[in-house]
Amino acid sequence: MILNLIKNLAKYTGIIIVVLFFFPLLPGFLVYRKYLRYRISKNRNERLHDGINILESIEIGGIKQWISVRSENKNNPLLLILHGGPGFSMMPYSFIFDSLEADFIIAQWDQRGTGKTYSINKKILSSNSFTLEKMHSDTLEVVNYLRHRFQKDKIFVLGHSWGSVLGLKLAQDHPELLFSYIGAGQLINTKANEKTGYDNTLKIAYEKNHKKAIRSLEELSSFHSNNLSFKELLVLRKWQFHFNGILIKKLTMLSIIMRALSAPEYSLLDYLNLIRGLSSLSKSKTMFTEILNIALDDKTNISTAIFIFGGRKDPLTPSLPVYEYFEKIQAPCKEYIWFENSGHNLFFEEPDKFLKSLRAVCKPS
Repeated sequence: MILNLIKNLAKYTGIIIVVLFFFPLLPGFLVYRKYLRYRISKNRNERLHDGINILESIEIGGIKQWISVRSENKNNPLLLILHGGPGFSMMPYSFIFDSLEADFIIAQWDQRGTGKTYSINKKILSSNSFTLEKMHSDTLEVVNYLRHRFQKDKIFVLGHSWGSVLGLKLAQDHPELLFSYIGAGQLINTKANEKTGYDNTLKIAYEKNHKKAIRSLEELSSFHSNNLSFKELLVLRKWQFHFNGILIKKLTMLSIIMRALSAPEYSLLDYLNLIRGLSSLSKSKTMFTEILNIALDDKTNISTAIFIFGGRKDPLTPSLPVYEYFEKIQAPCKEYIWFENSGHNLFFEEPDKFLKSLRAVCKPS
């Protein structure tokens, strides 16, 4: 009891110290953030004054959903980016793709239950709204909206992580809409993916003789029965990130986060709703069950170009099941591009190579 009391005292003392230290800095941070947002918006408006600079909500799947579309030239080919998660918006990180706006129309979309879209729908969204069928339908609707609005017969689609499920499914079912599909952190079959991830992580734990990790991982019965549970999946994620998390320097990551927090597209409330949306999606039993049963490896004939960007050190979507599927694909053109120094977030970990590779594969045919 005394030990618990000491722990609680230390915990709340720490909270008080953090609050007392950071609270006086908050006004300065807000002023600096306002200045950064103004400067970014001003530079963007000057650069895109003859092009496209859109941030708006459109009706998709019976609800309002937000898109951002930018380009220096209205005649550029269009590239739609499908974010991961589910629920992790790339819109605040769209500065990563700024240099591509000279050659492409870059479209970002906050999916159902995500960020700005969650902000205007949180009162009407339910767990029944978060189904693969609805997400696939939304994706097709967004693609056709962009095609018609910007008068494009075909577009490019980049899907990352969860977004790679939506993107590959689109390529399999509607190849006629795409010049090509690019998958990064590609997910093909959830059960095969998680079993491979489990085996890889346990192997690392043994190599490092990390007894706590070995004991914790070997107690995860669901990875032996192939009947995955959310609770045990979180334990696996803990050790995956412990051994091989985001492969990027802390100062660089801090810079990325600060830039994201200064994104003109997002208000502070939007960031809060981004977290709320992630929480809602993670609690959706329907969505979790469907994600655990994703299996896109039954369709190997795809009538559009397929490019996979694979992080050699990716703990979350390990390369083995992805490459096995890639080898079976019959497509007009396909290529597997390795990122030797990347894990799951290639655009953070090897940004120059990521952008260079995108330019190389995104060529209208």
